[in-house]
Amino acid sequence: MPELNPFKITQSKIVPEVSRASSDGVERLPSASGIRRQDLPETIREYADNLAAQIKAIYAKYGAENFEEFKEIKKVSAQDARKVADLFKAFRAAVEKNQIDNGELVLRFSGFVHEWKISDGHIFVQQKRFGSKTEIFKDNNEIFSGDIDVWRVSDGHAFILQAQDGGTARILKDKVEIFSGEIGNWQVSDGHLFIVQNLPDGTARILKDKVEIFSGVSAGWTVSAGHMFIQQFQPNGTRKIFKDKAEIFSGKADNWKVYDGHLFIVQTLPDGTTRILKDKAEIFSGEIVYWQVSDGHLFISQNLPDGTARILKDKVEIFSGKVDDWQASDGHAFILQGELDTIKIFRGKVEVFSGEMKDWHPSDGHAYVRQEQPDGTARILKDNIEIFSGEIDDWKVSGEQQYIRKKSDFYRLVEPEEKI
Repeated sequence: MPELNPFKITQSKIVPEVSRASSDGVERLPSASGIRRQDLPETIREYADNLAAQIKAIYAKYGAENFEEFKEIKKVSAQDARKVADLFKAFRAAVEKNQIDNGELVLRFSGFVHEWKISDGHIFVQQKRFGSKTEIFKDNNEIFSGDIDVWRVSDGHAFILQAQDGGTARILKDKVEIFSGEIGNWQVSDGHLFIVQNLPDGTARILKDKVEIFSGVSAGWTVSAGHMFIQQFQPNGTRKIFKDKAEIFSGKADNWKVYDGHLFIVQTLPDGTTRILKDKAEIFSGEIVYWQVSDGHLFISQNLPDGTARILKDKVEIFSGKVDDWQASDGHAFILQGELDTIKIFRGKVEVFSGEMKDWHPSDGHAYVRQEQPDGTARILKDNIEIFSGEIDDWKVSGEQQYIRKKSDFYRLVEPEEKI
């Protein structure tokens, strides 16, 4: 059988047909204009292959080899017929654009979007079509269709909660059910599903991947690095904190947080200063205005008498001066000075950006900044270096990757140094 290539490009429409091997062995997209697959922009080849694979799968469902056979089948569902039409339409739109920002953007999804999220290098898109029915796409692959009450993404997967009669609910990982029963609350961390069930006596039962890991009074909890951390208040005003089943802290705590699976305890001392413990060991004692943890490092801000501030990293001063905002990211402190029309950003003591700014994200050791242009377009800079200029309706940063939405098209931004 000849290999199926579902796209034939003409001046007016795209229709599918069977592609036949050419004498020179080059894979072609059969068309009046002679378009070959490698003639498509590199940025949409993967996208086109993705669409082709989905159409082939629908054809195979009905035993068809190509569109000519598929359209003759009378029992094709309306949903599948619509899906094929939508896939053709998406491909045509991508081909007609043909040159997408000089190869700087890689098309990951095209279509109506209700909400979008990023996880593990993938774009997850929620579409609402008919009433409460919702479709979830991972990049351009539909991974779920049905009713959704709540959905989250973690570790490159979509987790969907569906409420059921009788106060119960079910949770699906993409399309596969992984839990059904009573759910008071739930969360996902490092591929593990955590379920909190409220018991009649006011206590809670906590499950990790369907296995009970805790039963008792819970006065707050969080998940990190595949574990659940549970708080209990004691009659003497102290607290106990459990990591899954194991008690890991008992004592005075004014506040506590978890970073990368480690417990950080905040204690106010009699002289008004603050002590911070990491897994029971003291790592700081002194004045604290605000603190964060990033990549295993403790960052502290302290006010100085002249109205400025200083930032410490693991007790060592890394910045002193005016601070209007600061964030810790990837083991660095990023300090912002000024208003939105005149901004300076420092990574530690080093100035990495100066200029106007609409918004910014510290990530992967860099400051990513968006600037608005007079013509309505925008620029994205990595520190002080421009890595994109063009139309942007929304953008998100995840690790070293940036994602851009332009109307209903979603792209991963390929930085200039990444290009081949």
